[in-house]
Amino acid sequence: MLEVTYNKDTKKLTAWNGDPRQFQNQENKVHKVVVLDIPVPSEGIKAFLFDEGSSSLINNPDYILLAPRNPLAEIDVLTARIGKLEVEVVRR
Repeated sequence: MLEVTYNKDTKKLTAWNGDPRQFQNQENKVHKVVVLDIPVPSEGIKAFLFDEGSSSLINNPDYILLAPRNPLAEIDVLTARIGKLEVEVVRR
């Protein structure tokens, strides 16, 4: 079960909760709360919109999935580039 809070106008999700013991209705003029019979998605909350017609989460077309990064490999590449720059400066 997943409790979802979303903006009524934009359909953007503003919160979700996968623990039924903590479900609480926080509806107001701007936000609506629904409970869906699905697990907590593995993607981030910004990756989805709420579709009122089907009462389900749909992919957010404005969401851009970032490519996974490997900081250690990036450091190695940058270190190699800096080494090349230092060699070029010394030669001049």
